[in-house]
Amino acid sequence: YAVVSFESYNKAVIIDLNTNIVIKEVSGSNGQTIRITPDDEYAYISNVSGTDKINVIHLDGANSSYVTGINTGQMGIYWLHYGITSDIRIDPTGNYCAVAVSFDNKVKIINLSTNTIVQELSGFNYPLQLAFNSAGTKLAVTNTNGNSVSIINFNGASSTVQGTYSYGTLPLRLGYNPVTDEFFVCNHTDKNVVKIDPATGNYTGVLSFTGYPVQVDFDLLGNSIVLLNNIGS
Repeated sequence: YAVVSFESYNKAVIIDLNTNIVIKEVSGSNGQTIRITPDDEYAYISNVSGTDKINVIHLDGANSSYVTGINTGQMGIYWLHYGITSDIRIDPTGNYCAVAVSFDNKVKIINLSTNTIVQELSGFNYPLQLAFNSAGTKLAVTNTNGNSVSIINFNGASSTVQGTYSYGTLPLRLGYNPVTDEFFVCNHTDKNVVKIDPATGNYTGVLSFTGYPVQVDFDLLGNSIVLLNNIGS
């Protein structure tokens, strides 16, 4: 199956990938970013430009259903590269979801067994994008208006901010390289991707480009794949 959410139609749809046919419409589940739990049982959908809510769907093919909406506070959109929305990420254990609540300058942690916010971390500057390390013990956050990256010692409701580190201007998206155990951060203004050690927050290297880095990902060998925008907007 596939899950598709519509920003303006107040619904998400479930597609059967064997037939490429929509088999279910789930009302009340509109939004932007979709994250699915590791067991494929639930989808969490951020509604950034509407209700500032995380909509939850129980995934069961044609029997999929709306579960609840979790009010988060004011998420946002940064209007570069056609819009980058406040991120949500489910930790590798599937027990928690982290939310970048950009306009509140907070990262909030949701317990997925109760769908309630159990931790609010402050001190960010328009937190935008998130990335976990493989173990789920570190969570990186881009502070887009603060020209910095924060790393969270992640432990559900007991999570704490390890530190905030400045290695570039206008950081947007980021990713985690499981082979080298590094966070890679896309700095828009500097046209580079900076590497950071999750354990210490130390700078470990940089990739420089003539275009603007939009997103970074990795192949199975740990080689970086960087999407560039040569226009910049």
